[in-house]
Parts: sequence; C-alpha cells; structure tokens
Amino acid sequence: ALGGVVPAGPNPDRWIGHLNQEQATAISLASGIDPSSLRAMTLEDYPSAAVGFDPISANPAASYPWRHIRASRFCPRCLADNGGRWKLSWRMVWFFACLEHCCLLAHECPKCGAAQRARPAVNSVPQPGRCSESVNPTRSSNPQRCCAELSTAPVLSLEKGSPIPPLQASINDLIINEQRAFGIYKQFPTPIEQILVDLRVLG
Repeated sequence: ALGGVVPAGPNPDRWIGHLNQEQATAISLASGIDPSSLRAMTLEDYPSAAVGFDPISANPAASYPWRHIRASRFCPRCLADNGGRWKLSWRMVWFFACLEHCCLLAHECPKCGAAQRARPAVNSVPQPGRCSESVNPTRSSNPQRCCAELSTAPVLSLEKGSPIPPLQASINDLIINEQRAFGIYKQFPTPIEQILVDLRVLG
C-alpha cells in the first residue's frame, strides 16, 4: 500500500528509529495520521545510547550487553489491559520492568518461544497483542503466523521492597523525562549519555 517507501527487509530498525520526510508523508496519506504523530511513534527523539542504535543511521551505538537486540520485551498484563497496544519504551534495552504491574517484562512468545517485533510482519495484517512470528518459514510467500495471545506470557512478579522498581523508575525519568536529579548527579549535572555509561559499568 505504501509503494515500497517503507523498507520491508528483515531489519526494521531504519523505520522504527526514524522516518524520513518521504516515508512520513506516504504513511500519513495512507493512514490519515499526521506526520508529527507518526514521528512520535519512532525512537528518533531518544538518545542513541538509550536506544542502542543511532535512530538516523541504524548503526549500533552501544556494546554488549546493553546494545539493541532487534526485538522487544513486553508486559503481558499491559497488553491485556490496553487491547494489545505496544509501548515504545519496550523497544529499548533499558526498560526491563513494568512499574504499573510490578513485574519483569516478558521477552518471548508463550507458545512458539519467538522473540517479538524482531522483524516487520510482511504479507499479513498484524494482530495487536498476538505473536506475528511465522511458524512455517519455508512458505515465505504466504507464511502461517503463530498468533498466540502474548497477554498469556508468564512473567516474574516483583516482591514489595524489591530494588528493581525504584531502579527502573530512575531510568524512566532519565530517558523519558530527562530528569537527572538522582544520586550523585544531583550535585554534578551530567549528560544522559554519560549516566547510561556509568550504569553500564555498574551493571
């Protein structure tokens, strides 16, 4: 429908990270969503160190184990609550817990075990909240999808007093709200990229 403006190759990072003017215009005309809203659905406004790759070039911007993994974690409980809507923050390796449901994020389909959102779902209409991984990859022209309900994926609930939620909250504030006023950074203003480097070292 988009006339090949959005690449359909195995690596979705180019258009998850950033839409150029031609792509944003084409998608806007096809979907009725204005270009500024479409760009807000990408990772282009986040620091490369947080995304794990440069949103413009799609080149890696961080090293293992904090690099981008070309897949996405997710919270099954959020998907159950919101009708399958995927959160942009789940695309970044720095987000590993859901503060709303106090659990770690899931990382694979409960039925086929596949990583999620690792590639575009070509040749089929994606179904929100369901696994789009092909279960018969040899039939590339008309693949059969797993379609398992991702809201049923098991997750580890976090006990009261766990140090993980406050850590995730601090990272949320740092990346999403650009709030650096925690720990030693209250006294020493520091760029987000350097704080993430410090956290990688501690990790």
